[in-house]
Amino acid sequence: MSFRGRVQTIETVSKNPLAGQNHRIVKSGFHPPEFYKVLWNTISSGQVWRGQIKNKAKDGSYYWVDTSIAPILGLDKKPMKYVSVRFLITDQKNAEAEITKQRSVEMERLAELEKFQRITVGRELKMVELKKEIADLKKRIGESV
Repeated sequence: MSFRGRVQTIETVSKNPLAGQNHRIVKSGFHPPEFYKVLWNTISSGQVWRGQIKNKAKDGSYYWVDTSIAPILGLDKKPMKYVSVRFLITDQKNAEAEITKQRSVEMERLAELEKFQRITVGRELKMVELKKEIADLKKRIGESV
């Protein structure tokens, strides 16, 4: 996907409906209230906030944006407005989730194999002990006969 396509996609999702409005309408429920509290405290104190946000589109689907929000300060050095630059990163986040899921499956399989190995090694050691005991018994029986 080209840069132009990525920006255009974001604009169709969020530019017109949110211009000048509160962004609560796109909250996905993914982030805890503390996330938004930190974001708001950062920008309202005149600092730039940067992070990744999971939003909800009008159609109910979810999308991720890598976001920077900068306050525009008035003469009194207090924020008058906020400017946001967002890059769509949904494909990246989906790929990361798939990798994490695959890693989890592989870790579970590894744990199963290690457990099987411990059981097998334990049984092999018992078999060696049993064979030794049988050999010792045969030797004693042979000596007493």
